[in-house]
Amino acid sequence: MFVKTQRMSIALLAILVAALFGSVCFADEGEDAIAGGVVIATKDANGVITAVQLASDIGDLNVELDATGLELGAMDGQNVEVTGVLTEKDGQKWIKVTSFEVPE
Repeated sequence: MFVKTQRMSIALLAILVAALFGSVCFADEGEDAIAGGVVIATKDANGVITAVQLASDIGDLNVELDATGLELGAMDGQNVEVTGVLTEKDGQKWIKVTSFEVPE
């Protein structure tokens, strides 16, 4: 009985950890947030990045195109974890990226 209870506890803990680290964690608008997802970069005919989004499990986040946002755009198609500040403009979610990394 103890072994079964212990296994169940470990399984529940694993699910909790996966939920915390495998999904998007949002703070209130204007506060730091961490989001994980796939980078989608849009380029013009000359190959210049014109838009960057992060496709996450809560929907697409538009990335502000400052120096760090453009750097993130170069990671097109890759899974990343982004830290930044969230805002909402015209009903769309935006993130000003302060840092990002490729998860191991």
